Amino acid sequence: MINLQSLHQTLKHNVTFILPKSADNTAISDHSRLFSISAAILGGIAVGLGAFAAHGLKNILTETSLNVFNTAVRYHLIHAVLLLVIGLYARIDPSKWMNRAGFLVAAGIVLFSGSLYALALTGLGLFGPITPLGGACFIAGWICILLGVAQSTNASNAS
Repeated sequence: MINLQSLHQTLKHNVTFILPKSADNTAISDHSRLFSISAAILGGIAVGLGAFAAHGLKNILTETSLNVFNTAVRYHLIHAVLLLVIGLYARIDPSKWMNRAGFLVAAGIVLFSGSLYALALTGLGLFGPITPLGGACFIAGWICILLGVAQSTNASNAS
């Protein structure tokens, strides 16, 4: 059986080199850099897949399949931008809610858009049941953002 606490400590120790440093040169414990880098990669992939659909798939897929593929691209790109915003916000005000949001949004991209890409390209309905799981991840991610902002310790007081 895997010891999750030991695994967490090992990962935490081994990935601190990619985390940004604070003013006192200690690693920031949030995942802001990971989210920002992932957002850049996922955003680039979304743009590439959108171009592929527009130029390479428009004469191959049916109109319905092309619409499904384009829906996947749209949600993929929107949530890649959201992941970047989460990463940037988490640098300013790190919280468990922003970390959860980032992981949920990334999982949503993989599950929601990934299943739609697979469905559009293969026509296999077995990918259809995966899509709502990705949608649930997106919704949960948005809720985590709400909770993170609502519980922010850096909220400014309007006077």
